[in-house]
Amino acid sequence: MESFVQDIKFGLRIFLKKPLFTSLAVFVLALGIGAATAIFTVINAVLINPLPFSDSEKLVEVSASSEENSTFPSSYPNFVDWRSQNQVFERMAAYNTQNFFLGGSAEITRVKGSSVSPDVFPLLGVNAYLGRIFTEEDDKPNG
Repeated sequence: MESFVQDIKFGLRIFLKKPLFTSLAVFVLALGIGAATAIFTVINAVLINPLPFSDSEKLVEVSASSEENSTFPSSYPNFVDWRSQNQVFERMAAYNTQNFFLGGSAEITRVKGSSVSPDVFPLLGVNAYLGRIFTEEDDKPNG
């Protein structure tokens, strides 16, 4: 323990003699620790922790693709065809993330949200926080 204390004192004397080097060393260490923490946070959220839904390991995303474009948004009629011909998935739901604008004439707020098909809530195993979830009747024209 005594040699450890002596090493600490020696290190502090060296750092105090060269304040520019000390500042640079502290800055580089802080930058490295911050970058490592940020990368771990992203990897932990995306790859390690499961999605906050029941049976999230069974969720997949299906999209259209072509030789020109690797993936592109599909139309709702295509989704209806895929769902009617489905023999693989237990349930299918469609979604489209977009911006919505809320407010009156004085103040308008942009809100990011999604248009979803009625099966999205049962597929994710969640219920509406307030009100009711969509039904098949809501998915019909003028529903």
